[in-house]
Formats: sequence, C-alpha cells, structure tokens
Amino acid sequence: MSEKPKEEVRLKEVHIPCGVRLNVVYESIMNDHHPTFLVHEPVQGFTFATSMSIDESHIAMPLEKDDPAYEPYFVNKELLPALEKDAIDPQMLFLEVFKEFDDFLDLDAKYKWLEAEYVLESYQQHKMLTTGYLYHLGDIDSGKSRALDIHSWLDYRPMYGENPNPVNIYRFLGYHGRGNGTILHDEAHNMFKDRDLISLYNVGYRAFGRYTRSYQDASGEWKQRHYYVFSCKVFAGTELPWNRAFQSRCVVIPMAEGYPKKDEFLDEDFERFRKLRLKLLLWRMKTYFEPLPSVETTLKCRAKELWKPKLQIALLSMKSPINPIAQLSEEIYKRKIEDKQNSLEARICKAVISTANKERRLEIPFSEIWTTLAKLIEGTIEDNMILSADYGEIKTTRIGRTLGSTFGGEKGLIFGKGRTWRFKRDVLERLRKKYLLEERLWT
Repeated sequence: MSEKPKEEVRLKEVHIPCGVRLNVVYESIMNDHHPTFLVHEPVQGFTFATSMSIDESHIAMPLEKDDPAYEPYFVNKELLPALEKDAIDPQMLFLEVFKEFDDFLDLDAKYKWLEAEYVLESYQQHKMLTTGYLYHLGDIDSGKSRALDIHSWLDYRPMYGENPNPVNIYRFLGYHGRGNGTILHDEAHNMFKDRDLISLYNVGYRAFGRYTRSYQDASGEWKQRHYYVFSCKVFAGTELPWNRAFQSRCVVIPMAEGYPKKDEFLDEDFERFRKLRLKLLLWRMKTYFEPLPSVETTLKCRAKELWKPKLQIALLSMKSPINPIAQLSEEIYKRKIEDKQNSLEARICKAVISTANKERRLEIPFSEIWTTLAKLIEGTIEDNMILSADYGEIKTTRIGRTLGSTFGGEKGLIFGKGRTWRFKRDVLERLRKKYLLEERLWT
C-alpha cells in the first residue's frame, strides 16, 4: 500500500516594514517600483529578497508602495553599488543632515546640531533604553512645521500628522515594532485635551514602555493587548502642553520667525533628501548590531535618561573636540536645576524645614509655615493670600494641597496653635535633596 503524500504546509504571509533574523537585517524598500526586501548580512553584504522566513509557519513579505505612512525607500541594483562605495561614515552623514537644517531653518546653531543628531538617533533607536523628545515651541510662521518637514524626509520611517489619533499611533508603532519608527506631531499644543495620547507619549520614551488597550474579540469576550510605543518623537506647537510628566520628557527648541538661506523646497531638494535618507538606512543596517559608544556625563536622573543617547550619537558622529550637544545638555540641565531651586515648591519646602527646625518638632503650625514662606519670597499677606512679584497670588488652599499631596503631610490640631501639619523626617529629607536645599533638619 503506497504512503499518502504529505500535505504541503502553506506559510502565512505577513507584510512587515523591517525585521531581524539571527545576524541578518532586512528592510522593506521599492526596487524599481517593485516591493522588495533590502537585506544585509555580514559576509555577503547587501542583497535583495522577495521574502524572508520568520518561523515555521510565517513568511515576511515587503510592504506595498502605498502601505506605509511615509514615502518608501527607493533602491535599485544600479544605485546600490555606487552607494556602497561611499563610506557610510556617521561623521559625513551628520554633516550632510546638519546642512539641510542649516539651509532651511533660521535657528541658533546649537539647536541645528541637535536637530541633525536626532535624525541620526532615529536610525539607532533600537539600541537605546530611552529617548528625549524634541518639542519645537513658537508662534505662527516661526519655522516649526518646516523643521518637521525636514524630519519627515530624513527620519527613520516617520508618521507625520496634525492632532493624530492615539489609535493610529499605537497601531503604527506596534506594527513597526519597538524602536522601529518615528512620530512627528504638529499642532501639539492641542493634545492637552487628549489624556490617552498624553499617556501614550509619557510611557513611550522608555524602550520597554507598553500601552495597554482593551478590545472585544469575535466572540464578544473582552481581552487586553499591549503595544510597545517606544520611539523617537518630534513635536511642534504654539504652547507646551501643561502636563509635567510630558514636559519632563521633552527638550524644548525655541522657534522664532527668521530668514533662512532657503525658504522653499524644490525638486532638487527632494532628490537630495531621498539619497541622504537611503544612506542613513544603509548605515542603520550595516551597524545594526554594533553597540553605541559609552559616555561619561555629570547629568543625573531624568536628564541623564533623555540626553545619554544624544551624547552617544554625538560622540559617534562629530569630529570636533568641542561637542555642542554636550554643551547644550549641560546648559539646559543647569537651567532646570535653577528653575527647580527657585520654584514655589522649593520655597515651601524651605519654609517647612525652617519652621520645623525652629519648633524642634515635625508637627508644626500652618500659620508659622505661612509667615515664613511670605518672608522667603518677599511677599505681603493680604486676605488669606500672599502677594508676590515672582509667584503672583498664592492662596492658602494651594499651599495646603502642596503640603498634603507633594510633601505627604497630615493635618492635625495643637491646642492654642490651631491647624498644624505633621511630616515624616525621611520624606522631608528626600524633598530637601530634590530641591537642592542646604538647610538640614535638626538632629
């Protein structure tokens, strides 16, 4: 009896923008207008493939021309050898990218360096644990959208939109995979109304940040899906959204109306952009598994998280012994420290510690904190308010909220002294360090 022939297993086709299998990197491109994978393998170099194996049941297929939210990368067999002859040197790439921002933006040079760095960062983001977003802040006609236009041509697989829907963003990023796309968000001042979008961006600066959404399957059962939403992100807006967590993840680039060397894009510019972004893609593929250089920095905590990848890319791509990215990071870090030390919360903390030292106890009268704060900020007390030239009108309710929610204080009463606040020594000590105050609690 003859054996029944085995039924051929049909692999499921999955269209994807990019991928990695063992030591092979592949990117979906257009080869003479045909969807193809550009493949890089250490020994063979660059080749083309119509598909790539994923596992025993799936096969990867390149994207169709109209699938992605960005213009595809165009490569052909004639162009590729010529580009391969060019040394894909990050230093030369950086200078080419910098020139585009230098030509089209009238902006302080240190921020042009940062713009160029971030383009290169987008092609290496898969190696990073964090990224600091760029936020272009300025009035109408200040060049904000022009900056995003350049990023849309040069950044790695960008999605560009005005007031984008969070669903579009997490599906785009989830589809491309962790660290494999860039979000460009114009008119970002409007997003303070969208809590879901703010939440997505707040978790998306960390490599393993995931955004969880619930959905109903075909049977009607509720399930959860987790989307990796880490990626480089660039914003533009007339105001900075009032969300402290989001603000702490951004490097603000101040924009103002000016007179750039070039004030419009021409066909020759687009052709140059296409060639440059292709060089950047080849650089990404050739160096995919190479670690970024280690850097030493005096930055701490969140500032270190945001700036470390930028310092690594700058170290990799700048020939000059004077590193403008490092100088800018120190300048902004110093400014933030000064802002923190001069904040109203820091003044309240100093008032609490000074009052606690005076009373020699951790349960202290609110009236003492109130009068001490007024002296510290050189304010006058009128009708249950402190009037200050630096901090405006400060009501007792605002101070109370800070003492409770930020300082972890508990309300109490002491006979003859009225309303009091009780604090924990370890909490006050942490706050003292946070606001860089010199005065310590008594021992």
